[in-house]
Amino acid sequence: MTRRDLGVLGPVTGPAVSVPGARWDSLRGIYLWFVLGGLLLLRRANRTRAAWTIFLPLLAVYGVLHVVEEIVNNCTIWSFTPFLCAVAGEMLRSLALGLALLLTVSDRIRIRSRALRAALILVIIVAVGSAAVALNTPLASIRSAKPPLSLPPAVWSILFGIAVLIFLIGMGLISAVLRRLTGRRALLWFGGICFALGTASILVLVGTKLLIDSAPLMNTRQLFFYRGALLEPLLAPYLVFFWFILLALASPFYRRRFTHCFLGESRPAPDGEPG
Repeated sequence: MTRRDLGVLGPVTGPAVSVPGARWDSLRGIYLWFVLGGLLLLRRANRTRAAWTIFLPLLAVYGVLHVVEEIVNNCTIWSFTPFLCAVAGEMLRSLALGLALLLTVSDRIRIRSRALRAALILVIIVAVGSAAVALNTPLASIRSAKPPLSLPPAVWSILFGIAVLIFLIGMGLISAVLRRLTGRRALLWFGGICFALGTASILVLVGTKLLIDSAPLMNTRQLFFYRGALLEPLLAPYLVFFWFILLALASPFYRRRFTHCFLGESRPAPDGEPG
């Protein structure tokens, strides 16, 4: 029977072993959830049942990414693939957390200038997301890469900031077009566009997997993998954004906050006393 050695932990085919690890490592992924819960509890404007529905898109994003990561990791071209998948997943989860925390405080953003408002939104999302990336990505890198490969947290945070900037520029262009063409139905159209782009990101992954698994195409599998990987940073954030649009469509509480941030309303309607 083929066996692989795990160093001091013994062979892969041996009995179960206990892997030591710091307790705080298991909490990395939920630290910012406590911050989110604190904003919901401490801000008077958020002391309503509707405010707590912000966890629904987060749970949806985490669930979808878990399924997608399982599928992609079963299609390993090189040992490097799980590393890329883990990092991409952490960045998308970090984006979701940034959006969630933004919506818990966006009623306090009363800047009339769209440019300044967009800059502040970018800062909030990048600050929250970078904190999540710095906490989680190094751990994912060490566990997934073979051989071990990791970049400093600051580098991952910079990469995350660049990705968010590109994404928000794209959202801003879509928003400008929708405001002119669809009027009050802009949010609904927004959701449709994000659903299409987000679904395309999954289809790219599935299509890449099918092409890689095709025996006649084995010689070109690296080319397909690279093309799929290059498209994902451009399309996958829309999959995250789509779930927050669903929340905005279903909840008047978050609809006002969401449209104020991303559809260019000059000032949100009051949804509670300021906190």
